[in-house]
Amino acid sequence: MTVSKTTRYWALSVSHIFVPVAVERAGTWCQSAIELVQEIGKRITTVTEDTRETMFLFQRLSVVLQKGNAVAFQTPEYI
Repeated sequence: MTVSKTTRYWALSVSHIFVPVAVERAGTWCQSAIELVQEIGKRITTVTEDTRETMFLFQRLSVVLQKGNAVAFQTPEYI
């Protein structure tokens, strides 16, 4: 996935940092997703000076993914 998405959106690299991210419903994260969240966490830590920010960010994202999974697995009669 990473190579094909990177190739497809290569023009974005002129003006943006493009990082394809994949997170599976079972909770598996691709390496680029982990590295991206770690980098964002480091930048938040720089601003807040709280060294736990990366951990908090992973926790918040995990909760959002779990909520999304709960909605995805609902039967149509409950939607």
